[in-house]
This record gives sequence, structure tokens and C-alpha cells, in this order.
Amino acid sequence: MGEPEELKSVHIVVKGKVQAVGFRYFTWQTANVYRISGWVRNRIDGSVEIAAEGEKSDIHQFVKTIKKGSPFSRISNVSIYEYSEPRNYTQFEIRNSD
Repeated sequence: MGEPEELKSVHIVVKGKVQAVGFRYFTWQTANVYRISGWVRNRIDGSVEIAAEGEKSDIHQFVKTIKKGSPFSRISNVSIYEYSEPRNYTQFEIRNSD
């Protein structure tokens, strides 16, 4: 095993049919597969908001999977903002709606 990669932290907003279809749980499962920490929650406008942090290659795979969506979702738009500093999340959690 080599040195750990640099951490990457992103804020993601996913639009489309992403509420009432198990998308937050899908996101949580995907985060666990790729060793991502952070959180996911529904937003009042019908979108889903995600804060994610992990090694660069893991974040890349996580985002790629989120863009495809879960079996029951339909993604229309994904906005990604990259934080300049680590957020230091310790786990990935499903939060209550904002």
C-alpha cells in the first residue's frame, strides 16, 4: 500500500427525481463503499444536498456513481463545488431535511 492520497472535500446539489425514491440511503451506501465521510439531506426545493470528503480517487468514483443515480431516481442536474480546506467529517450520515 502506498501513501494516502490527498483529501478532497466537495459540496454537491443533485436535482431531478431524487426525493421519495431512496436516494439519501443510496448516497449513504455509496459513501460507505468508497470510504467517504460527510452527510446527505433533502432540501425544501426538492433537490438533495451532499457534503462529501475522502481521498481524491474515491471522491471521483463517488461523484460518478451519484451522477448515475439510484434505480428509482432520475438525475437532471448535478452541481459540484470543491472546498479549498478539509471539512474533517468522521462518518457519513443521513440528516433531516433542511
